[in-house]
Amino acid sequence: EQPWPAAVYSEGCSLLAPSTSRPSAFSPRRAPSPRPGRPRGGSRRRRRVSVCIFALFAAVITGVVAEIVLQKVIDFCREATWWPRAAPVQKVLMQNFGYPEEACDNEGCLDCYAYVLVMCGHHVICGSMMLPVVIYGWEGVGSMCHSMLLVGAMMDVAIDVYHEFKMACRLFFFEKV
Repeated sequence: EQPWPAAVYSEGCSLLAPSTSRPSAFSPRRAPSPRPGRPRGGSRRRRRVSVCIFALFAAVITGVVAEIVLQKVIDFCREATWWPRAAPVQKVLMQNFGYPEEACDNEGCLDCYAYVLVMCGHHVICGSMMLPVVIYGWEGVGSMCHSMLLVGAMMDVAIDVYHEFKMACRLFFFEKV
């Protein structure tokens, strides 16, 4: 039985006719049949746990590296000749985001400015790891680029976990964390 009227097929409308070519990357695939004797879903559960463990481990490493780089960026900006001109603009920006007036001193502005730079730099690194797959497609690149995409995505998750942890600490202990 044809899913569309016969007129569609007789007119040669290839866009609406079911495709006989090989499936695309977006077409659903048949699930592999389970091997006898193995419970279904066990490896998927293990994969989820290992991905979560990797994300937490990567968050710790990312947090340590980000804090070290953050200190270096703060020291660089503090010594920069342009910082006295940039500080008032950063103070207004922080107040627009809801920071209280007392948090917008020179050190607070410097910390916030450097933190945004470090986060943006990290996102550039993660995004550049994903670019080959974005440009050439999943099938157009090799396993090295597949791994780079997955590691880049997990690094992005790691910085998000670190960021949420740091923001929660700032919420409850408003000291400089």
